[in-house]
Amino acid sequence: MESIMSCSKHTGRIIEIVGPPGVGKSTIYNQLCNSWTADLNWIYQDELLASKPPVVLNFKKWLEDKARSYFGRKRAKSIPTDYGMRFIEHHQELANLCWSHFSDLREVESIHNCYRSTYHLFNDFCRYQAIVESAKIKPCIIEEGLLQKSFLVRSYKSSFSSFIDNYLDLLPLSHTIIYINTSDISTIVDRLTIRNKVIASHIGKDNRALSEDIFNWQQTFSKIIPVLESRNINIIEIDAQYTPQVNVKLIKQALSNLQ
Repeated sequence: MESIMSCSKHTGRIIEIVGPPGVGKSTIYNQLCNSWTADLNWIYQDELLASKPPVVLNFKKWLEDKARSYFGRKRAKSIPTDYGMRFIEHHQELANLCWSHFSDLREVESIHNCYRSTYHLFNDFCRYQAIVESAKIKPCIIEEGLLQKSFLVRSYKSSFSSFIDNYLDLLPLSHTIIYINTSDISTIVDRLTIRNKVIASHIGKDNRALSEDIFNWQQTFSKIIPVLESRNINIIEIDAQYTPQVNVKLIKQALSNLQ
Protein backbone atom coordinates (compact mmCIF):
# COMPACT_ATOMS: atom_id res chain seq x y z
CA MET A 1 0.00 0.00 0.00
CA GLU A 2 1.75 3.15 -1.14
CA SER A 3 0.13 6.32 -2.35
CA ILE A 4 0.68 10.04 -2.58
CA MET A 5 -2.42 12.06 -1.93
CA SER A 6 -1.06 15.43 -2.99
CA CYS A 7 2.03 16.85 -4.61
CA SER A 8 1.44 20.56 -4.21
CA LYS A 9 4.05 23.03 -2.97
CA HIS A 10 4.27 23.70 0.74
CA THR A 11 6.04 26.18 2.92
CA GLY A 12 6.47 23.47 5.57
CA ARG A 13 9.98 22.17 6.09
CA ILE A 14 9.20 18.93 7.91
CA ILE A 15 8.75 15.43 6.49
CA GLU A 16 7.49 13.41 9.45
CA ILE A 17 7.47 9.63 9.72
CA VAL A 18 4.52 8.42 11.79
CA GLY A 19 2.76 5.18 12.60
CA PRO A 20 1.90 2.85 15.47
CA PRO A 21 4.78 1.57 17.62
CA GLY A 22 6.45 -1.48 16.10
CA VAL A 23 5.75 -0.83 12.41
CA GLY A 24 9.42 -0.13 11.66
CA LYS A 25 9.64 3.68 11.75
CA SER A 26 13.13 3.76 13.26
CA THR A 27 14.46 1.07 10.92
CA ILE A 28 13.13 2.85 7.84
CA TYR A 29 14.29 6.25 9.07
CA ASN A 30 17.82 4.96 9.72
CA GLN A 31 17.99 3.29 6.31
CA LEU A 32 16.81 6.49 4.63
CA CYS A 33 19.53 8.42 6.46
CA ASN A 34 22.25 5.89 5.63
CA SER A 35 21.34 5.91 1.94
CA TRP A 36 21.07 9.71 1.70
CA THR A 37 23.16 11.60 -0.87
CA ALA A 38 23.50 15.35 -1.33
CA ASP A 39 21.78 15.34 -4.73
CA LEU A 40 18.42 14.27 -3.26
CA ASN A 41 15.60 16.81 -2.89
CA TRP A 42 15.34 16.21 0.87
CA ILE A 43 17.65 16.04 3.86
CA TYR A 44 17.50 14.39 7.28
CA GLN A 45 17.77 15.87 10.75
CA ASP A 46 21.25 14.69 11.79
CA GLU A 47 22.76 15.89 8.52
CA LEU A 48 20.96 19.22 8.65
CA LEU A 49 21.71 20.02 12.28
CA ALA A 50 25.09 18.35 12.66
CA SER A 51 27.77 20.55 14.14
CA LYS A 52 30.60 21.72 11.90
CA PRO A 53 33.79 19.60 11.98
CA PRO A 54 36.51 20.97 14.30
CA VAL A 55 39.58 22.54 12.71
CA VAL A 56 42.89 20.71 12.88
CA LEU A 57 44.30 23.43 15.13
CA ASN A 58 42.11 22.01 17.88
CA PHE A 59 43.86 18.69 17.51
CA LYS A 60 42.13 16.80 20.33
CA LYS A 61 38.61 17.56 19.10
CA TRP A 62 39.72 17.05 15.49
CA LEU A 63 41.07 13.60 16.40
CA GLU A 64 37.88 12.70 18.30
CA ASP A 65 35.83 13.76 15.29
CA LYS A 66 37.90 11.60 12.95
CA ALA A 67 37.49 8.64 15.30
CA ARG A 68 33.71 9.14 15.39
CA SER A 69 33.65 9.31 11.61
CA TYR A 70 35.77 6.15 11.30
CA PHE A 71 33.35 4.19 13.48
CA GLY A 72 30.33 5.57 11.60
CA ARG A 73 29.09 7.82 14.38
CA LYS A 74 27.65 11.11 13.20
CA ARG A 75 28.30 14.50 14.78
CA ALA A 76 25.15 15.14 16.77
CA LYS A 77 24.02 18.66 17.53
CA SER A 78 22.62 19.53 20.90
CA ILE A 79 19.78 21.93 20.17
CA PRO A 80 19.75 24.92 22.55
CA THR A 81 16.52 25.55 24.45
CA ASP A 82 16.38 29.04 22.90
CA TYR A 83 15.00 27.39 19.77
CA GLY A 84 12.10 25.98 21.75
CA MET A 85 11.40 29.36 23.31
CA ARG A 86 11.31 30.98 19.87
CA PHE A 87 8.95 28.24 18.66
CA ILE A 88 6.64 29.08 21.56
CA GLU A 89 6.81 32.78 20.68
CA HIS A 90 5.70 31.98 17.12
CA HIS A 91 3.06 29.44 18.20
CA GLN A 92 1.75 30.78 21.48
CA GLU A 93 -1.78 29.43 21.01
CA LEU A 94 -0.44 25.92 20.41
CA ALA A 95 1.86 26.11 23.44
CA ASN A 96 -0.96 27.42 25.66
CA LEU A 97 -3.32 24.71 24.41
CA CYS A 98 -0.80 21.97 25.24
CA TRP A 99 0.02 23.40 28.66
CA SER A 100 -3.67 23.64 29.54
CA HIS A 101 -4.26 20.13 28.24
CA PHE A 102 -1.47 18.63 30.35
CA SER A 103 -2.89 20.41 33.39
CA ASP A 104 -6.29 18.84 32.70
CA LEU A 105 -4.74 15.41 32.07
CA ARG A 106 -3.26 15.40 35.57
CA GLU A 107 -6.75 14.59 36.82
CA VAL A 108 -6.74 11.27 34.92
CA GLU A 109 -3.04 10.61 34.23
CA SER A 110 -0.02 10.18 36.49
CA ILE A 111 2.16 13.23 36.95
CA HIS A 112 5.05 11.22 35.52
CA ASN A 113 3.23 10.77 32.20
CA CYS A 114 2.37 14.46 32.06
CA TYR A 115 5.93 15.59 32.68
CA ARG A 116 7.36 13.04 30.25
CA SER A 117 4.97 14.25 27.56
CA THR A 118 5.86 17.87 28.30
CA TYR A 119 9.59 17.12 28.10
CA HIS A 120 9.34 15.37 24.72
CA LEU A 121 7.01 18.05 23.36
CA PHE A 122 9.46 20.84 24.20
CA ASN A 123 12.30 18.88 22.59
CA ASP A 124 10.21 18.78 19.42
CA PHE A 125 9.59 22.51 19.68
CA CYS A 126 13.38 22.95 19.74
CA ARG A 127 14.15 20.80 16.73
CA TYR A 128 11.23 22.11 14.64
CA GLN A 129 12.44 25.66 15.15
CA ALA A 130 16.06 24.69 14.46
CA ILE A 131 15.03 23.09 11.18
CA VAL A 132 12.97 26.13 10.18
CA GLU A 133 15.87 28.48 10.94
CA SER A 134 18.48 26.39 9.13
CA ALA A 135 19.94 27.74 5.91
CA LYS A 136 18.96 24.69 3.85
CA ILE A 137 15.85 24.96 1.72
CA LYS A 138 15.28 21.21 1.33
CA PRO A 139 12.52 19.64 3.43
CA CYS A 140 13.89 17.63 6.35
CA ILE A 141 12.88 14.11 7.37
CA ILE A 142 12.37 13.49 11.07
CA GLU A 143 11.17 10.51 13.04
CA GLU A 144 8.34 10.87 15.54
CA GLY A 145 7.63 14.58 15.64
CA LEU A 146 4.61 16.60 16.73
CA LEU A 147 2.11 14.13 15.26
CA GLN A 148 3.60 11.08 16.99
CA LYS A 149 2.51 11.98 20.51
CA SER A 150 1.14 9.53 23.05
CA PHE A 151 -1.00 12.26 24.61
CA LEU A 152 -2.94 12.38 21.33
CA VAL A 153 -3.79 8.69 21.74
CA ARG A 154 -4.80 9.20 25.35
CA SER A 155 -6.93 12.15 24.27
CA TYR A 156 -8.63 10.07 21.57
CA LYS A 157 -9.70 7.57 24.24
CA SER A 158 -10.91 10.16 26.73
CA SER A 159 -13.32 13.05 27.03
CA PHE A 160 -10.55 15.29 25.67
CA SER A 161 -11.04 14.10 22.07
CA SER A 162 -11.85 17.64 20.91
CA PHE A 163 -8.29 18.52 21.88
CA ILE A 164 -6.98 16.73 18.78
CA ASP A 165 -9.02 18.97 16.49
CA ASN A 166 -7.74 22.10 18.20
CA TYR A 167 -4.18 20.75 18.23
CA LEU A 168 -4.21 20.06 14.48
CA ASP A 169 -5.70 23.50 13.78
CA LEU A 170 -2.75 25.20 15.51
CA LEU A 171 0.03 22.86 14.39
CA PRO A 172 2.51 24.27 11.82
CA LEU A 173 1.93 22.60 8.46
CA SER A 174 4.28 19.80 7.50
CA HIS A 175 5.62 19.33 3.98
CA THR A 176 4.92 15.59 3.86
CA ILE A 177 3.72 12.81 6.15
CA ILE A 178 5.05 9.25 5.70
CA TYR A 179 2.43 7.04 7.34
CA ILE A 180 3.61 3.48 8.02
CA ASN A 181 0.91 1.01 9.04
CA THR A 182 -0.50 -2.46 8.48
CA SER A 183 -3.94 -3.92 9.05
CA ASP A 184 -2.40 -7.03 10.63
CA ILE A 185 -1.97 -6.00 14.27
CA SER A 186 -0.47 -9.38 15.17
CA THR A 187 2.53 -8.61 12.94
CA ILE A 188 3.21 -5.44 14.91
CA VAL A 189 2.78 -7.20 18.26
CA ASP A 190 5.28 -9.88 17.20
CA ARG A 191 7.82 -7.20 16.38
CA LEU A 192 7.24 -5.40 19.67
CA THR A 193 7.83 -8.53 21.72
CA ILE A 194 11.21 -9.34 20.13
CA ARG A 195 12.77 -5.92 19.57
CA ASN A 196 15.34 -4.39 21.91
CA LYS A 197 13.71 -0.96 22.01
CA VAL A 198 11.00 -0.75 24.67
CA ILE A 199 8.91 2.37 25.19
CA ALA A 200 7.78 3.31 28.68
CA SER A 201 4.07 2.83 28.01
CA HIS A 202 4.63 -0.82 26.96
CA ILE A 203 6.51 -2.00 30.04
CA GLY A 204 4.67 -4.91 31.67
CA LYS A 205 1.99 -5.21 28.97
CA ASP A 206 0.97 -8.59 27.56
CA ASN A 207 0.09 -9.22 23.90
CA ARG A 208 -3.56 -8.34 24.42
CA ALA A 209 -2.69 -4.98 25.97
CA LEU A 210 -0.16 -4.28 23.21
CA SER A 211 -2.81 -5.06 20.58
CA GLU A 212 -5.18 -2.62 22.23
CA ASP A 213 -2.50 0.06 22.30
CA ILE A 214 -1.71 -0.43 18.61
CA PHE A 215 -5.41 -0.29 17.76
CA ASN A 216 -5.74 3.00 19.65
CA TRP A 217 -2.78 4.44 17.72
CA GLN A 218 -4.37 3.35 14.45
CA GLN A 219 -7.69 4.91 15.42
CA THR A 220 -5.92 8.15 16.34
CA PHE A 221 -4.17 8.32 12.98
CA SER A 222 -7.44 7.49 11.21
CA LYS A 223 -8.67 10.78 12.66
CA ILE A 224 -5.48 12.75 11.96
CA ILE A 225 -4.63 11.69 8.39
CA PRO A 226 -7.91 12.85 6.74
CA VAL A 227 -7.49 16.28 8.36
CA LEU A 228 -4.00 16.56 6.90
CA GLU A 229 -5.25 15.40 3.50
CA SER A 230 -7.89 18.12 3.56
CA ARG A 231 -5.08 20.67 3.97
CA ASN A 232 -3.30 19.34 0.87
CA ILE A 233 -0.36 17.97 2.82
CA ASN A 234 1.53 15.25 0.96
CA ILE A 235 0.64 11.84 2.42
CA ILE A 236 2.77 8.80 1.59
CA GLU A 237 1.17 5.60 2.87
CA ILE A 238 3.46 2.62 3.38
CA ASP A 239 2.51 -0.97 4.19
CA ALA A 240 4.61 -2.29 7.08
CA GLN A 241 4.13 -5.86 5.82
CA TYR A 242 6.81 -5.17 3.23
CA THR A 243 10.48 -5.36 4.16
CA PRO A 244 12.22 -2.13 5.22
CA GLN A 245 14.38 -2.32 2.08
CA VAL A 246 11.31 -2.39 -0.17
CA ASN A 247 9.63 0.41 1.74
CA VAL A 248 12.74 2.62 1.71
CA LYS A 249 12.84 2.24 -2.07
CA LEU A 250 9.15 3.15 -2.32
CA ILE A 251 9.58 6.18 -0.06
CA LYS A 252 12.62 7.50 -1.94
CA GLN A 253 10.75 7.12 -5.23
CA ALA A 254 7.74 8.96 -3.81
CA LEU A 255 9.88 11.74 -2.35
CA SER A 256 11.67 12.24 -5.67
CA ASN A 257 8.31 13.19 -7.22
CA LEU A 258 7.47 15.80 -4.61
CA GLN A 259 7.88 19.48 -5.32
